[in-house]
Amino acid sequence: QIAFLEHLALDESGKLGIFAGYCCMILHMRLRWMDGQFCQHEPFLDLFQGRGFLECSLYHHKTAGRQKHSKRLLPAACNIPGFTGSDWASIWLERRKNHGLVAGPGVPTMPAPVSSGGWSLLPLEAAQATSWLREILRSIHPSVPMNLIGTHSLKASLLSMMAKAGCDSGLRRLAGYHVDPGARMALEYSRDAQAPVLHALQAISMAIQNGFFDPDSSRSRRWPRKSCNSLESAMTEMAKMDTEQGWYQSHNEAPDEPLIEDHSEIGDWDFVEMASNGYSPTELADDEDDGAESMSSVSDPADRPMFNGDSCHTSDEENEAEVAAPIVGESLARDLERVIHVRVFRHVISGCCHVSKNSDIDPDDGDCIVLKCGKLASKNFEEIEYAGNFFPYKCSRCFAGE
Repeated sequence: QIAFLEHLALDESGKLGIFAGYCCMILHMRLRWMDGQFCQHEPFLDLFQGRGFLECSLYHHKTAGRQKHSKRLLPAACNIPGFTGSDWASIWLERRKNHGLVAGPGVPTMPAPVSSGGWSLLPLEAAQATSWLREILRSIHPSVPMNLIGTHSLKASLLSMMAKAGCDSGLRRLAGYHVDPGARMALEYSRDAQAPVLHALQAISMAIQNGFFDPDSSRSRRWPRKSCNSLESAMTEMAKMDTEQGWYQSHNEAPDEPLIEDHSEIGDWDFVEMASNGYSPTELADDEDDGAESMSSVSDPADRPMFNGDSCHTSDEENEAEVAAPIVGESLARDLERVIHVRVFRHVISGCCHVSKNSDIDPDDGDCIVLKCGKLASKNFEEIEYAGNFFPYKCSRCFAGE
């Protein structure tokens, strides 16, 4: 239903598009229908690289009932783009300008249309808007009964999504522009106080678009992805996706232009059009033996000499040297490198090396080995047989005196 309203605001240029855009504004800003009618000025956009916010200031709202709150502007804002990933607000504001609609004190944001064309000076009442909203949503057959759909459903939609996504009650109260009854602070209505709300709503929108969160499903199926059951874990998974996609694009993107445009600039070099054969016939020099045949002159693989055939025997000394080389190399490496005469344990996951205490065994923990840094050498640690003086990753506390 939300995507349907956003598409109407994008596609319809007449009064239906103006009405759908206002419904999107009320929905995304979590406002009551009549509160959105009292904009101090025309709603405006704050965009950067296609993303940003639609903002406005309300000079009259339900929460400003008391005298000392009645003159305080209520800043309202929502994220752009919407749930469809499209910027519906820019087109909606442009069409409002084409229709001659400019919100301000005494001028409703969503005036009532007249049958003769144009707009009246009176605001569109909530009851009239409910009938219009039900009429346009009837074509998509919503899952809820039509008598339960009204203008207040617009405000409750995102607040319900925040509750289903696990947002705390304080954040949801701030999203609904409700003042904390215990605080009564002006900070509740400041423009920057909506920053955590907009951040949470953007995360919910991204989770829905990428299939991590489905607010319309039952409680057990709202998080369809495996090992992802919260908004934080969904954002972590999406961050991994963006990182992997960015790496792939940066390493696989073809250059826009060839590296060398003019071949005449590089001299008299000849370009190879096709890959040459590794075994191509060559001509021997005059002073070379005419009966000899070089390796590159043998084109037939069957005629190429075998390096380990019967004609190339390995001596016994070479066999012994091949066996003795690893043994001698390991002994020589231990002699060249200073050996640490302590027990060194390496973590199998992180690779960090630790040194055990002199006492080794902790009497309170049975057979557990205690490391100098205070950790226990659990099953995640393995002992290094030959410990030298160089370790790529080592505990600074354990090796402080080594």
